[in-house]
Amino acid sequence: MLLSPLACSHDGNAPAETLGPIQTTTSTARSSSSIPRFYEVKSGDTLTRIAEMHGLSIVAIMEHNAIADPDDIRVGQVLELPLPESVPTSSSGLTSPTTLT
Repeated sequence: MLLSPLACSHDGNAPAETLGPIQTTTSTARSSSSIPRFYEVKSGDTLTRIAEMHGLSIVAIMEHNAIADPDDIRVGQVLELPLPESVPTSSSGLTSPTTLT
């Protein structure tokens, strides 16, 4: 009977002690600390563009920031971005807001 070198003792004759299973974990999810939480509105921004840049819905940003009108954002305004887990999945049929200048 042949034994693999890992299963043999130093003299190669008797089986050596084996280690128990080793548990490993791998995570591919981004931590919430790596997701930007705030965004400062710049000239030319729209809620549509901001939402697309961050993988969020317009509705989620509006609800999170108590914005009633999607056209009512201003240059320099700081928006708090919701975490992806808190993004609503339903669509509201909002149209794209006008571009700021």
